[in-house]
Amino acid sequence: MLLVVDVYQISDAERTQLVCRYRRHIPIFYIRPLKEELLNVDPKVVIYHDVITESEIAMIKQLATPVVSG
Repeated sequence: MLLVVDVYQISDAERTQLVCRYRRHIPIFYIRPLKEELLNVDPKVVIYHDVITESEIAMIKQLATPVVSG
């Protein structure tokens, strides 16, 4: 997997600020915390991993198909 830090030229000071962490900022996420990856500090760019399941993705695609196609 190619990481953002491998593609863009960033300083070592910036690189030390890039972190991956579990977010538990509201009670629902105490049970299943968000997996947050900070890609850039300014502007703030974040990726959240494993937010929805594969079955939820399939359902969204199924529900969106009639809207998108017609």
